[in-house]
Formats: sequence, C-alpha cells, structure tokens
Amino acid sequence: MIYDKRQISKHFHSTEFQCDCCGAIKIDENLVNKMENIFSKLNASKCIISSGYRCPNRDIQIGGFVGKHAEGLAADCCYYDKNGNPIPAKIVSCVAWDLGELNGIAPTNDPNWIHLDNRQNGYYHGDESKNNNNLWNNPYDYFGVSKQDVAKYTGEVIKKSVDELAREVIDLKWGTDKTNPTRKQRLESAGYNYQQVQDRVNEMLGIKKKTSSTKKLYLPAEAKSWRVYPLDKAPYIGNECGFLAPNLFGGLTYDIIRMVNDYVAIIKTRDFGTVQIYVAPETGAVIK
Repeated sequence: MIYDKRQISKHFHSTEFQCDCCGAIKIDENLVNKMENIFSKLNASKCIISSGYRCPNRDIQIGGFVGKHAEGLAADCCYYDKNGNPIPAKIVSCVAWDLGELNGIAPTNDPNWIHLDNRQNGYYHGDESKNNNNLWNNPYDYFGVSKQDVAKYTGEVIKKSVDELAREVIDLKWGTDKTNPTRKQRLESAGYNYQQVQDRVNEMLGIKKKTSSTKKLYLPAEAKSWRVYPLDKAPYIGNECGFLAPNLFGGLTYDIIRMVNDYVAIIKTRDFGTVQIYVAPETGAVIK
C-alpha cells in the first residue's frame, strides 16, 4: 500500500488517488499496475482519476457505505484514446475482463467513466447506471460489444469465426481451387485451418463427408494361434501357409480387403502377404 507522494508507474502518480476530503493517500500499488496494463492494452493517451482513496467518512458521504475506495483498492477513472477522446467505459470493461486481473469492474453513471478495484475475495461485475449489484458474467454480451469494437482501440487483428469464413468461402471471397493463390493457400496464409473451414462449408451446403467403407478384422488377444491360407487353396486345415499369434501382440487388427463368403476374409499380413483367414463367429473374431 502506498501512502506517500511519488510516481507509482509510468502514467500514474500517487497524488492522483488522494482523498478529495482530507488529502490522505492510500492506494494499492497492484491496482495501479493493473490499471497501467489496461492503459497499455487500450493504447491510451491518458487516464483521469476522479476518485481514488476515500477516507471512511468521504466514502459514506458518496456511496452510503464504506467500500473498496476506503481500503485503497479502488479508483473511478476515464481512459482517453490517442486523439484525446474518452474511451467508452463498456470498451474498458471488456479489456479489463479480457486481461483477467481485476475482480472489480463496473461502468458508472457516466458512459465514459468506470469503477475498477483490486478486491481479492469475490468479484463485482456491475453497471452502476442501474445499481451496485453484480449484473453480468460477460461484458461483451451484457453491453453489446464485439471483438471488432474493442480492436479499434487495441489494434488487435481479430480472426473470423469458422461460420463467417465458411459463408465467405461460399460467396467466393477467398477464391477457388484454381485461383492463384488458391483458396487453401489464402486461408492458411491468414492463419486459418483450411480443413476446418472446408468441413463447415460442406455442412452448410449439405455435402456429406466421405467415410471409409473398409471393414476391419479384430483377432482377440486370447488366441494363441490363427491359421491363414493362400489365395489359391481352400481354407481348410492342412492348406495353411502360416500362423498368426494374436496373444503376442494383445490382439491383431487388419483391414479386410474383401469377404470371400460370410466366414472367410482376405487380409494382408506382414509375414505371409495377402491371405485368406477363417473368421466365423465361434472363432472369436470380430468384424466391424
């Protein structure tokens, strides 16, 4: 806690937070540092403090109770942009919320002024133009602010949603597979996942994703030995060309090339090449 007159951070001096009643200084340095982070994020030119520390009597006089101002944990302020214009408090609310450092965030009765506090227990997400209660969980939703609105002050490049991109792809705003650069190249160079966008385009257009029709053969781990047969001989005992050992590998899995009949499949093995295998239900084999 700071009690003396001094420069606290690049843009804030302790006297800016002194009580306008008694002149006392009491301000949480962590609060000021977090306000500085908001300043930086907003690319602000200045921040005016209307009320920082309030002695208990002054806090009761203004708010009707002793609150975070009397603890030196709060400040009511207004940030200004590079052109010297006030930054709307709803924008500051969103930036403070995005940074995730302050638990007390509430625009005041004036649309350009905001209450910020560094309370450690609980949170206060308010709208003091209405009351002093917690009113919102997400300032973007509550105040009707978009990421693009905030980006006008922060300068951040906001990526579009997959749905937005998919609609633009359908409208050919990202080119085609034949343009130079191609649609895929343009999306990827902009930092987007091409396949994710294309899948969404297909969904919007009702194009079903191709799925593999290849079935798999699962040989159980309990099986110690499994005969396989050459393609030019009937799959009977005595005609086998080798034995698989599922138990040594915790079971074996193969892609089925085709079914000869309901009980005989053709698979490709590592040791015996392409072979026939008997897979009737009673053997324990599973086909999916």
